[in-house]
Amino acid sequence: MACGCIRDVLAQVVFFIRELCDERSYEKQYYAGQVIRVPPTSVRFSQDSIAGKYKDGGSIYDRQRRYSISAVEHRGQMYTLNNRTLYSAQYNGADEIEVKVVPK
Repeated sequence: MACGCIRDVLAQVVFFIRELCDERSYEKQYYAGQVIRVPPTSVRFSQDSIAGKYKDGGSIYDRQRRYSISAVEHRGQMYTLNNRTLYSAQYNGADEIEVKVVPK
């Protein structure tokens, strides 16, 4: 009889863990098409590495007048599609960046 109780409790624990890990359990904060201003440190990178120059040959270390990126929301966190621009904003100490939320 005790074995059945333990099994039931474990089944409930597994159910709740799956619920916590399920993407649907994360409340969306941002929606596609929305444009927000956030600190660059609040957006995550979507790649492990980046090139040191943009396609036009400009350096990622040069300060830009305005930083604007596109990002997707996944499990409550924003991930950039513009890794070099996000890095440049963080490197140059930008207070805020403009983020356009795009659909997954």
